Amino acid sequence: MRKLLIYIFIILLIATLVSFYLGYFNFGIVTGALLIMLSFGATNLYSQKNREYLHGKRHEDYVRRRNKWQ
Repeated sequence: MRKLLIYIFIILLIATLVSFYLGYFNFGIVTGALLIMLSFGATNLYSQKNREYLHGKRHEDYVRRRNKWQ
């Protein structure tokens, strides 16, 4: 999934740059906005996955240390 997402980002970025270079400003603005929204969405998704992973690891470590002293 990550590779597909990176390919989509690259294609959108190239499409945005080429459309601005060729003078299709409205199309460039739309593809740029789509690129920005998709990148923010992916950032939030992977950030949440990372947060859940770290919370689980910290919780396991806390429980292990707490049970060690009891």
